[in-house]
Amino acid sequence: MKKSIWSAGLMAIAVSSVLASTMMLRADDAPATQPAKHAAIRLEQPYSKIPDLTDEEREKIEIIHKKALEDARIIRAKEDEDIRALLTDEQKAELDQVIADKREKTQEKAAGKKEKAATEPAGG
Repeated sequence: MKKSIWSAGLMAIAVSSVLASTMMLRADDAPATQPAKHAAIRLEQPYSKIPDLTDEEREKIEIIHKKALEDARIIRAKEDEDIRALLTDEQKAELDQVIADKREKTQEKAAGKKEKAATEPAGG
């Protein structure tokens, strides 16, 4: 229970940092005079819903988002490492099996969706 609260706290800090960085970058920029002419960068929501972002703003948002994803990946890896340090070898083996089962189930589900899409007529 304490670990999940700790993890949630770290994720909240990471998300807050991303949002604060976005706001600071936006405040530092000169006012946007022209909206982006082409959407070469695919932004995540809610940022993709802002119609008048400049190319420069889109690029900065993408950089911030990629860094946040990497930070979150590092936090999850550290969490896993810390938790595994608490487990016995038997528990680690059980955890590995649970993870492998979940991965296999996800792959089977994806394969089933691909097969279903391949056999359905075009248009639905």
